[in-house]
Amino acid sequence: MKCIPSYNKNNNTMKTIKFNEVVMVSDPCYSDPTWCQIKLTNVLPGEYVPFSKKHRIGPKHYRQSMIMVIHKSYVNNVHWWKWDTHKGTLGVDSGQCGFFSMETYRVNNSARKIKNRLGYSWDIKPDGEEWYLQMCNRTLGTKGWGDYKGGVVSRSGWGDGSYDLFTTKDAYGKIVAMAIDFQVEEDEHIDFSWYKKQLK
Repeated sequence: MKCIPSYNKNNNTMKTIKFNEVVMVSDPCYSDPTWCQIKLTNVLPGEYVPFSKKHRIGPKHYRQSMIMVIHKSYVNNVHWWKWDTHKGTLGVDSGQCGFFSMETYRVNNSARKIKNRLGYSWDIKPDGEEWYLQMCNRTLGTKGWGDYKGGVVSRSGWGDGSYDLFTTKDAYGKIVAMAIDFQVEEDEHIDFSWYKKQLK
């Protein structure tokens, strides 16, 4: 197992992404609305720390096992995870999935800012396609996942299919952490504490 948080290489601190109250959980290829994406509307606004977990399935081969985001104020205080079956099915058709602030989801203006910062030179596409290509760029590399200031995306463990969303809430009912289980591991009980190994 490899637990991989997002680090700032300059000062060895954890990078964060910013969410407002509405977060889209989706394969980035889907326009809004699509029946197999989930829009969370009760998220605690603020900075979130993204984590990615890989699971070894061969001598030298790993697959993305889980992607997780936790509010910076709750990184050391997350206990109860709930399977959000009542919110719908989380589908994948492009082999990737992630958490995205709603105001940046499939917004080409957002993608242009990312493009300028990283130096990419894709042609502008209509209907969020430029943004989608930026997300593909993050998952097609050897790392298999990546973030930007308003979200994080990961390659899904087994590619296309249906995956489970889990959340945890604070005492006021606000969502403070989210995780997508890509069902790579076959353990009976899901371990949600794996990210803590990187916090020591």
